[in-house]
Amino acid sequence: MGLATIAVALAIGMAGYMGFESMGFIDAFINASMILSGMGPVTQLATDGGKIFAGFYALFSGLLLIAVAGLM
Repeated sequence: MGLATIAVALAIGMAGYMGFESMGFIDAFINASMILSGMGPVTQLATDGGKIFAGFYALFSGLLLIAVAGLM
């Protein structure tokens, strides 16, 4: 259940980076996975929408990490 939750969260992050920042699949994957793991973004964000998305995604990821840890 924890793995499925993380996979869905990763897909949300990738979709957001692909939509707001026009990133390719691999770049979106690395940025979403780095934020989801708590490391931080890899590439500089260019658009205001992308920056707002990244902020909310980082907050979401932090809370998700606590929830999955509690679940396990």
